Amino acid sequence: MSISPRTISIPDAINLINDGNIASKSLKRFRVIMRDGFRCNSCGRMASLVQIEPSTISNKIKLIVHIKTKSGRKVSMTLDHIIPKSLGGSNTLDNLQSMCKICNKEKGNHIEEFKIMV
Repeated sequence: MSISPRTISIPDAINLINDGNIASKSLKRFRVIMRDGFRCNSCGRMASLVQIEPSTISNKIKLIVHIKTKSGRKVSMTLDHIIPKSLGGSNTLDNLQSMCKICNKEKGNHIEEFKIMV
């Protein structure tokens, strides 16, 4: 499969997940971000666009979800381990949450208190 890197809308990305051509790690990340409402669970910023590009390890597509900061900078959404792996946390869906790269880096390797995003 030959794919050129490009930006697509979130609804278009949701439509892509059913075709079976999404790399498994990318698909898991996308599903957690979708479950969390395309929102960072720390700062509450909403994702606004999805970049697609070829996977470097398979013949499939990678989906990279981005938010835009107030200054217009593109920041990727990541998966955060609620209980860090180094503290015994797992890779199960109930221990993963969506977080922008800025917040995930800030959180580091500790357990945050539960936040309710409004």
